[in-house]
Amino acid sequence: MQILTPEFSCFATDAELIAQVAHLNTEYRKGSPLVTDAHFDALFTELEQRQPDHELVKKVQPEPLQDSKGRIAHSRPMLSTEKSYEPAEVKSWLEKIATFTGETLANGTTLIRISPKFDGCAGRFDKDASAKLITRGDGNFGNDFTHLIAHGLVFKGYGEIGEVICDEGYFQSVLKPQGVVHPRNFVAGLISADTLSPIGLKALKDGAVHFVSYDDHPGNVTVTLSAVMDLLDTVEASLIANCPYRTDGIILQVHDEQIFKSMGHGSRSHHAQLAKKIAGEPVEAEITGINWQVGRSGRVTPVLNIVPTEMSGATVSNCTAHHAGNVKAQGIGAGAVGLYIRAGEVIPKLLKVLKPSPNTVLPEECPCCQSELVWQGDFLNCNNDACEGRIASQLEFLTKTLGIDLIGRKAAEKLAKAGVDCVGLLSITSEKLIGAGFGAGQAANILSEIDRVKTNPIEDFKVMASVGIHTLGKRASKNLLSEYPLNALLSGITETQITALSGFADTKATAIVDGLEKNKALLSFLAQFFVQITPSKLVISNDAPLIGLNVVFTGTLSSGSRNEVERNAEMLGAKIQSSVNGKTNVLVCGANVGVSKTSKAAALGVKVITEADYLMMIG
Repeated sequence: MQILTPEFSCFATDAELIAQVAHLNTEYRKGSPLVTDAHFDALFTELEQRQPDHELVKKVQPEPLQDSKGRIAHSRPMLSTEKSYEPAEVKSWLEKIATFTGETLANGTTLIRISPKFDGCAGRFDKDASAKLITRGDGNFGNDFTHLIAHGLVFKGYGEIGEVICDEGYFQSVLKPQGVVHPRNFVAGLISADTLSPIGLKALKDGAVHFVSYDDHPGNVTVTLSAVMDLLDTVEASLIANCPYRTDGIILQVHDEQIFKSMGHGSRSHHAQLAKKIAGEPVEAEITGINWQVGRSGRVTPVLNIVPTEMSGATVSNCTAHHAGNVKAQGIGAGAVGLYIRAGEVIPKLLKVLKPSPNTVLPEECPCCQSELVWQGDFLNCNNDACEGRIASQLEFLTKTLGIDLIGRKAAEKLAKAGVDCVGLLSITSEKLIGAGFGAGQAANILSEIDRVKTNPIEDFKVMASVGIHTLGKRASKNLLSEYPLNALLSGITETQITALSGFADTKATAIVDGLEKNKALLSFLAQFFVQITPSKLVISNDAPLIGLNVVFTGTLSSGSRNEVERNAEMLGAKIQSSVNGKTNVLVCGANVGVSKTSKAAALGVKVITEADYLMMIG
């Protein structure tokens, strides 16, 4: 695959950009990156701007598993971190924290921890359950690399979550002269290798490879909410300069554990945590023209052509301008002069227009299907439901969300060209597939894959999320369906009912109600299509044995997987907690339990029972 450069990523189709990001991400996580971090971040940012709801953007991306042997479930999801590049983005995040805590940026006393953003391999030391080291993987499952401990892996700190990383001094003096290109690649190779190389064994024996805990790293700095913006540059420079490991920025997060948990998380990152990278210097350049491109949602967005300009060591000739509303408001067009920044030395973007264009022209037709464009807020939208580009993206999104394999971008485009929509795909025949350009063997495999997903149990929130309603991803779908089952939503729900739920604002409620109405036919079909849909809303009887109890499970459980046991407990009335606190009623202990949770439970007067006791308790 030819590598797409950041400067020309604006010209790539959505399909090309998605394929490129997926390919580069896979190679990076294997420990053999094909481009620099800045190069990848540029392509990822472009994808994020075009398709904010795409699975590559919203979900933690998995490290490729060598086989299924070392695949281990995390005791709870291990997420990635939202990125930012400018102080304004940090300030916006801080304002969300202040809103949540009922403070202001001027006088907020909530503590914010600032720490180095290590450039290594994230992992978890699951000492309470199995005393295993597990890579982050896809956030739910990772690979076991506990074997590195026996070879000399050094633990720095006592926290559960951390980073495997090589000491920078050792890398520069020992590894680099031997041809090792980057410490992260070196560490990734150690983790994934079936047989450790002599150089890897020596580095471990020399104590140069560390598992560094995020929580108690000695370089961490804690400041009040009101002081963050004033101290940000100073703290950032100090942390990066004095860190003994390779870094690629800093991490900010709410220090208080209860506030951190209460703020929750999306499918990819925690809301109470933010990564920041250094931004570049603003540069002036003249705009020579605008190219317009249509995305999956139908939004038509501008790509600016500028006079080739040096930015952060690269010659840039294209940059993003966000949306049509921005073009209209700032007078963007040929002859305009803009101020740009290549934030974090990645994709360039327009900061502001210094001199407006005498001739700003906005498109009236979709560049894909030539349908009339319609304003929706700041965006120009193609609302043609028959637009082949949109249908192909809908097919791709639906199949990925439902877990139907074999339908990549090219296959989706074939189907769209043949007039197949989402309902048509799920009820398609072999003849129709062959007529769309698939071979007989391909058709048989696709039909088998559709039948597999149809007959396996599937969670209702995945069904809801698969139709692609704006603001209604998997997590939001699960929250909504926990209160209103799928059939109730299909019967009709009001904005007032939605806004009464935690985490659903007025604007989100409006989009959800409109989206449910527009996708009612598809959702109704899906509700009848699957053999078994597992509901998010639990129906609990008044005499359920665990009603009103806050329960924590720890150790290795014999009666089922952690998720299965916790789900069953919820059905019996329990509220599941991830850690012991003052509200915990019962701590259930399986095998190989560490002393931290039991000691804390004893100190708080929490009832501690064995798994056998628990099974007797629930009958």
